[in-house]
Amino acid sequence: QEVLCFALFQKKIGHNARRLQTLSRMFLARTRFQKARKVAFFLQVMFHGNKVRTKSSKHVKVLTKKIRLATQKALREPQMQLGRRTTRALYILQTSKRMVELMEAIETLEISTRLSKSCCIAFADTGAPTILYDLIRTCNRSLPHIELLQLVLATLENVSVYPTLRSSIATNDSVDTLIDLIQMFRDKEVVLWFSAYLLLIILRHNDKFLINFCASSENMRRLKGVYSISQKKAALGVNSSTSNRHLAKKARRFNSINMNSGIQLLGRVISTCKDFV
Repeated sequence: QEVLCFALFQKKIGHNARRLQTLSRMFLARTRFQKARKVAFFLQVMFHGNKVRTKSSKHVKVLTKKIRLATQKALREPQMQLGRRTTRALYILQTSKRMVELMEAIETLEISTRLSKSCCIAFADTGAPTILYDLIRTCNRSLPHIELLQLVLATLENVSVYPTLRSSIATNDSVDTLIDLIQMFRDKEVVLWFSAYLLLIILRHNDKFLINFCASSENMRRLKGVYSISQKKAALGVNSSTSNRHLAKKARRFNSINMNSGIQLLGRVISTCKDFV
């Protein structure tokens, strides 16, 4: 009986040993395969990348070099990273009263909110839209102020891209401020387009603002007046003013915006109110 038990024990040990050998061999084979696959994938990436870079145009090569240098600079100087630049810009926006500092901060915010949703969230959480609407009310029709307005409105438009953040740009003074902009800068296509677009977004997002807006005959009278005058000027083929052309050269992003598109957006705002009523 002892011999039988010993034989069974040895058989069990042998079975377990073979099982362990099988598992270890499977593990080693799987590991070797995964390493080989990673190497093959890396070689494919290097080959295709080199092939694309070889065939790319001179303009793409210049842009690639600029991106690589910017990345290296950001790694060397952490304060140049987008998140930190956004944090500093928001701090300047909340504390500074100097126009030069505000212009630089808003330029940074326009870029960061265009490129990063996280920056848009930080922008909304700090209550920056309220500060920007207050800043808008201090602007006049001078070229520096128009350039500032374009950046402010573009920043708000960047945030409005995300539906969850639209409530942050729909402040208590937003509708009145945008209507004032539409009336005061009706001959500036960029300001008109952004103002009409933001007004349309706010009215469609919040029924309370839409009800209050449509209930005021003064709002509709002002918008219809601007719409009528702008349509007549567009029909006569009135060209952009010198200031508009100057700003268009300075800000290439706004080149695609024209007066007709702004008038169409303004018409959609008026139609939204009519349909609601």
